[in-house]
Amino acid sequence: MRRGHWRLELQNTWTVFWRKRTSGRKEYALSRGIDKTSKMYDDDRQEDLRRLLERNGPLAGASFEASPDTLKFLAEDCRVLVIGAGGLGCELLKGLALAGFGSIDVIDMDTIDMSNLNRQFLFRDEDIGKSKAEVAAKFIMQRVKITHVKVTAHHAAIQDKPSSFYTQFN
Repeated sequence: MRRGHWRLELQNTWTVFWRKRTSGRKEYALSRGIDKTSKMYDDDRQEDLRRLLERNGPLAGASFEASPDTLKFLAEDCRVLVIGAGGLGCELLKGLALAGFGSIDVIDMDTIDMSNLNRQFLFRDEDIGKSKAEVAAKFIMQRVKITHVKVTAHHAAIQDKPSSFYTQFN
């Protein structure tokens, strides 16, 4: 077999595989009655999350029921609170937003210092002196291109909020 012919076969095989994979997603969505144009399927980043939440795994708890409704719950009904918008809080906010959580709240009483800029990627030079929670919420809302993500900032100490505030989160 000539070398160029082998490359052509490999390229054609990859093209067929890719077409099957992408058409399979559409067929799967249609067979489940899922509207791929809905806000919870803005792009294919949700594909891995869908695979995780729509099947039972060996590490799933006894109360977990795999279902397409789980992703819908995360996108539309679940409300999550992130306490702190520092080094770990920035990573959590990014991860939750990209994973499809639709309603995220962040609470932090701190403001941004120059020393925060090298380890907290949501903040820039022009943000020095501003509330970490407010800047982080604004940045996530602008950068994450999933339309249903809403991040609400609370510039306060956690002990200043009543216990009823914390009961509204899942």
